[in-house]
Amino acid sequence: MPVNLTSEGSAAKRAYEEATTLEERIEKLEKFISLIPKHKSNRM
Repeated sequence: MPVNLTSEGSAAKRAYEEATTLEERIEKLEKFISLIPKHKSNRM
């Protein structure tokens, strides 16, 4: 599914992909997820 990421979101994705330890990957993934734009029809 395509996502319109900002430059900050793209950088967070790259940081997640480059993370090596499990703890670092979790931290970077949480940051990346927080930057993904929310879908307008998602009412959760």
